[in-house]
Amino acid sequence: MGKINFSKVLIGGIVGGIALFIVDGIIHMSMFKGMMDAMTASGMFKATDASTLVPQFILSLVIGILGTYTYALARPRLGASYASAVQVAILVGLLIGVYMGGGHMIWMAKDDGMSTLALVSGFLAPAVGTFVGAWVYTD
Repeated sequence: MGKINFSKVLIGGIVGGIALFIVDGIIHMSMFKGMMDAMTASGMFKATDASTLVPQFILSLVIGILGTYTYALARPRLGASYASAVQVAILVGLLIGVYMGGGHMIWMAKDDGMSTLALVSGFLAPAVGTFVGAWVYTD
């Protein structure tokens, strides 16, 4: 059982975090653009500017690094393969997506599609970020 290469976890995690940030932006600004615009106009969401994008980018990097680290932890058990990367990516995506989407379903009095947005972006973006980070990571 090899040791985890933390510098490669960091590099893979940063690349994965950037991929996560891009995918999340595509989801919010194209697939759910109408919903996002309506929620911003109603005051439910803040406007997209540096005060929202910088913390979101930092959060994306943290999730990318943690997803890549999770892959590095699972790699000795699952093997070093794309299939292993996909399994860990699905796991990370489900953990985040189910929590975000489920939380919205529980707490929102009027949903208006917010739970779907949370579930889709909460699963897809972290899963892609984790897969990209795992793809970059090597021992």
